[in-house]
Amino acid sequence: MSGWKIAGLVCFAAALVEGWQGQTSAAVGTMVLAIGCARVALARRSRTQAQRIAALSAEQLAAVPAEEQALATELYEKAQRDYLAVEQARHAVKDERLARALAALQPVSARIMGYLRQHPEKIPLARKFIDYYQDRAAQLAAEYQELEATGLVTPQVEETKRHIREVVASFGQVYTASFEKLLTDKLLDVDAELKVMEQTLDAEGIERVPEAQTADEASPEEQAQAGEPAAAGAAQAGGAPQTAGATPQAPQGAPWQRHPGCGRGRRLARRLPEERTVIPVPLEADVRRQRIVMSVLAILLGTFGAHKFFQGRIGMGILYMVFCGTGIPTIVGLCEGIRYATMPLERFYEKVYRPC
Repeated sequence: MSGWKIAGLVCFAAALVEGWQGQTSAAVGTMVLAIGCARVALARRSRTQAQRIAALSAEQLAAVPAEEQALATELYEKAQRDYLAVEQARHAVKDERLARALAALQPVSARIMGYLRQHPEKIPLARKFIDYYQDRAAQLAAEYQELEATGLVTPQVEETKRHIREVVASFGQVYTASFEKLLTDKLLDVDAELKVMEQTLDAEGIERVPEAQTADEASPEEQAQAGEPAAAGAAQAGGAPQTAGATPQAPQGAPWQRHPGCGRGRRLARRLPEERTVIPVPLEADVRRQRIVMSVLAILLGTFGAHKFFQGRIGMGILYMVFCGTGIPTIVGLCEGIRYATMPLERFYEKVYRPC
């Protein structure tokens, strides 16, 4: 354990001792606790990127030809490094349009890495995706950050930014096509097996049942039966019934449904990337660890904002300490701790966790 962490633990212990000595030393205890929180915040160092990289096991590499094992290992680790670079960039860029474009790429990339981990023999087939497309996505995101850091707002700079956003947005189709390419052999095998099964069913004289209709997709007969009472009701209400073949008009609905850019519609639009979130292999253990630590700190030491200091939000931690005497931070910290503990891991990763 590092010296900073030991100092932080000693300060926390000293603060607890001071708290038992009565009101006269409460101020001293709070000051000691403040120093402890600050030092814990300074002592917190996320694992380096090299430590986060998940290596392929010997059993997994056994499925790869011996002459390709070194290449497979190198490509798989490079894919994880590029993923982490894009993940850091999408949280660092100020432009929300580019951040959304990068966020749309990450779930597909994470699923590709998960598939490659299960089927390491397919890693050489993903070489173009890893060496070119994902590498370029990380490079373009880094270049966009450099342009933002300059603070220049000239026509040429803005045009370059727009071009980067368009190229990154178009990468979504490339990512999907690359994933489909990895599944080509699997899809061909399934199609061949289905054709054999269909021939067997035909030989046995068994009629194949069409795909079952869902509850919200009624058959044409049911739609016709449901349409007659609706038309009659519209005529009684004074409305003109729709003629055959006319396109039914969509209901107007609530304002947020008509205008997705406002109110609840905007919140739903922001939630879509979260619902597609996939935690990559190199970050999963770190996300689980941080959720446990933050839950415990928020429940036990939320009064003094220890979980905010741990997260790196020093300003919020100081705000908790300023109002610790009111009891409000205690209630808020308890609620946040329970929320962290019960929050789905994917949502915690998107809303709270930030890779360093």
